[in-house]
Amino acid sequence: MAILNSDIGYFTRFLFHGHGSLILCLLIPGMIIPEPSIAQGNNKQKIADKPLFHDPVYDGGATWKTEQQLTSDPANQRRPRVAAYGESVHVTWLDERNMATADYDLYHRRSTTSGRTWDSEQRLTSNPSIQWRQSMAAYEKSVYVVYEDYRDWRYSAPVRSSRIYYVKSTDGGASWSAENKLPTNGLWQFYPDVAASANYVYVTWSDGRSWTTTKLDIWFIRSTDQGSTWSDETRITSDSGRQEFSRIAADGRSVYIAWQDLESEMPTGTDIYYREGGRYGTDWNAPIRLSGYQWQDGQAAAASNAQIYLVWAEESLTETRGTEIFYRQGTPQSRPLCLVAVDALLGVGPSAKERGAPIQAAQKPAMRRLVTPQEAAALIQKNKNNQSFAILDLQTPEEFKTGHIENAVNIDYYIGDRTNNSKTLRGELNKLDKNKTYLIYCLVDFRARATMDMMEHLGFREVHDISGGIVQWTAEGLPTVK
Repeated sequence: MAILNSDIGYFTRFLFHGHGSLILCLLIPGMIIPEPSIAQGNNKQKIADKPLFHDPVYDGGATWKTEQQLTSDPANQRRPRVAAYGESVHVTWLDERNMATADYDLYHRRSTTSGRTWDSEQRLTSNPSIQWRQSMAAYEKSVYVVYEDYRDWRYSAPVRSSRIYYVKSTDGGASWSAENKLPTNGLWQFYPDVAASANYVYVTWSDGRSWTTTKLDIWFIRSTDQGSTWSDETRITSDSGRQEFSRIAADGRSVYIAWQDLESEMPTGTDIYYREGGRYGTDWNAPIRLSGYQWQDGQAAAASNAQIYLVWAEESLTETRGTEIFYRQGTPQSRPLCLVAVDALLGVGPSAKERGAPIQAAQKPAMRRLVTPQEAAALIQKNKNNQSFAILDLQTPEEFKTGHIENAVNIDYYIGDRTNNSKTLRGELNKLDKNKTYLIYCLVDFRARATMDMMEHLGFREVHDISGGIVQWTAEGLPTVK
């Protein structure tokens, strides 16, 4: 999603409602929400006959007006997307009313009165094939909708899959162009996202043209004249793992893309990566890895006033906390990024002092591994007399006293949050010999995983993390000392 203009402080809520399910979007003027959040009710049957609602508010989201129904056709309406600029609000959705002669179509409805009144619905696509997974952006009188289109689908040679199409309006959504295919050469194109700023339009998507070597990659294309002509494509990623679900934001001269990355193809999960394109998307910085815990997905991006904001969902396979929402904020040209967990300060994340510390593009150590307790025990035995091997315990001093691995050195993960303590975890790690091999652990592994990321950025040569921490180590009958 992209915040394009936030001069007027109001929110609009859009509900996708029916049979126990609710989709909720929050809108700030100029903000595009590519993926609405979902609150699932008790009824988990297939949703049908789903009308769209909206609810405008004018005090920054503190209170809400009565919701209004935006659609009333007996067919299903799904996956709404919203964009706004000034007092104009635009909504697009997937519609099933023409399923007898076509597949999903995209419809649009607009308000020019900040959501108080609404114009009639408009059908944006009419090809018999599927059009879906749309994204929308608005800037002044220009509105853009990009989407996956399957009209070129075929299995026979030459094989073709979905392509990225778009429609645009230059009169504030009153009328729309014909459907146009982006001038790309991809074979399999998925999950497009769009951002707009001034006359510039930016589109990103996942592309499978190099599946045999690099699987899915992230690609980018831009227009400098409101979508009349398009640049050559730019390949944003090229490593051997899968990169998908890219999200784009634009602000001023900067373009930002975040994506879900399976670079390591390991069972430890996915990471969130990010690139910034300066000079209106023509000068791309190196990728920056923003997370590296276990499973991160559902990312979204927004940009405004020379700031980039990223959120994602994160899940651990070794803990019982469930899925949490994380957030990062940064400034253009790879200046400092800071991390805040929504369940903050409940034993999650680096200290408050370190959350504002600069994070540079990741430089991977020679070896970074998640190891089982049994593998860790074998590693300790193998390096019993090795002076270049060290064990770091990241528990609190109180936890350390209840049981730790023999010869482990305790560095409190929360050292920077303790009252009247000028030390930081980053500072303590920086005192260590980065050429040594380190085995690290904490209570259940969250702190150790975050510390491994920090050590990676600090340039440590080799780091091993015990999966499940001291809890799993003890559960497998391995010895501890007090």
